Amino acid sequence: MRPRVSSTRLALRLFLVVGGLFAVVQSADPGEPKAGPKAGDEITNSIGMKLVYIPPGKFLMGSPEDEPGRFDDETQHEVEVVKGFYLGKYEVTQEEYQKIAEKNPSAFRGPKLPVETVGWKDAKEFCRLLSIKEGKGGKDGKGAGGYRLPTEAEWELACRAGTKTIYHFGNAISLAQANIYNAKKNGTVAVGSYTPNAWGLHDMHGNVWEWCDNFYSPNLVDPAARIKGKTFSYVVRGGGWGNEPNYCRSAARMRQENTISGNIGFRVALNSAE
Repeated sequence: MRPRVSSTRLALRLFLVVGGLFAVVQSADPGEPKAGPKAGDEITNSIGMKLVYIPPGKFLMGSPEDEPGRFDDETQHEVEVVKGFYLGKYEVTQEEYQKIAEKNPSAFRGPKLPVETVGWKDAKEFCRLLSIKEGKGGKDGKGAGGYRLPTEAEWELACRAGTKTIYHFGNAISLAQANIYNAKKNGTVAVGSYTPNAWGLHDMHGNVWEWCDNFYSPNLVDPAARIKGKTFSYVVRGGGWGNEPNYCRSAARMRQENTISGNIGFRVALNSAE
C-alpha cells in the first residue's frame, strides 16, 4: 500500500509545479519585439563605405504622361518592393574601387570622386570581390547575402524617398542641387557635394549614371524582378554631369550596353538581415 502524501506536502508540490510552469511561460515570453532599422539608418562596412536602410513599400514607379521631359519607356504603375535593403549613401568612390578592384579606370581622377568608366560587368565584379572581403555571399561572393547592384525598382524607391515629384527635392532642378550639365564644369565632383534626399542618399540626380541589376525592358514590366530582355542591354539611372535636367529625373531610365563611359558609375546594395 502506497504511503499517503500529506495535504501540506501535496500543496507544496502543486505550488512548485505550477510555479515552474509559470517560470517557463515567463522565460518564453519574447516581450516587446525588437525595433528593426528605420529609413535612413546607416551602417559602415570594413572599408568605410556607408550604406543607408531603405524600407520596403509600394510606390508609383515611372512618370505621368504629362511630366515634362519624360520618355516613352516610363509607363507609370504601382510597384512593391517587399524587402528592406541597404543602399550606398554615396556612389562608389575611386578610393573604394581601388581598395577592392586594385585599379582605377576613371577619366576624372580623385579619391573622393565617383569611379566611372566602368561597365556593368565591372560593377558586378566589384560587388563580388567586396562580398568575399566581407565574408558575405558564400565562397564565390555571388550568394544572396552578398553585395549587389540595386534593381530598378529599388533604385527609384530609394531615389524618391517617399516623394512623387519630378526630382526628390521638387519639380525643378538647379546647378546648386545636383551636378548636371554645366559648360563651365564638364566633369564629376566629390560624392556628397550636394544635399541628400530624405533618406540620406547623395547624388541620386546627376554626377554619374548608375548601373542597375536589371536587363533593360522597354515596357518597364515588373521592374522589381531582374528582367531579361531580347538583347544584353542594361539599365542606368539618375543622369550624369553631362546631361540636361530631364535625363536626371527620378523616373528617367536609359538603355546601355556593357560599355564604359566617363559618365557612368554605380552604388552598391546589400540585403537587410531583418
